[in-house]
Amino acid sequence: MCKLPTVYVTIITFLSLCVQGCQHEQYVQRSISMSPTIEDGEIFFVDKAAYKHNSPQRWDVVLLKPPEPYTNDGVLAFRVVGLPGETVTFRGNELLINGIIPRKPQALVGIEYVDKPQNTKAAIFEPLTLDGESYYVLGD
Repeated sequence: MCKLPTVYVTIITFLSLCVQGCQHEQYVQRSISMSPTIEDGEIFFVDKAAYKHNSPQRWDVVLLKPPEPYTNDGVLAFRVVGLPGETVTFRGNELLINGIIPRKPQALVGIEYVDKPQNTKAAIFEPLTLDGESYYVLGD
């Protein structure tokens, strides 16, 4: 019977855990919803194991399966802005979380999150309190 030294077993175990934990998949953006962060036609990679042990955080980009008939290679990219238990609303062109304008990371300064239905001049949005398992997402 062949017996592997402990060092080799440790290396093999470590490598197998890395492969399992780093499940990256390539996607092509087929929408302008995340512009300017991810442009239409741009290729980007997703770590499919990112939320295996952690919940999405504000400003993360996540992929969601849209309801029929809105298919887009099966997924759409969105940015998480509201977390479970928070109240999301808009005041003009300002996103408010629990009545406060959230601080954006430097990379997102200048991007406005506006709840403005197409063909209207004013934002119309009633405050929405998210339940314990819901997130509020928007495009960039």
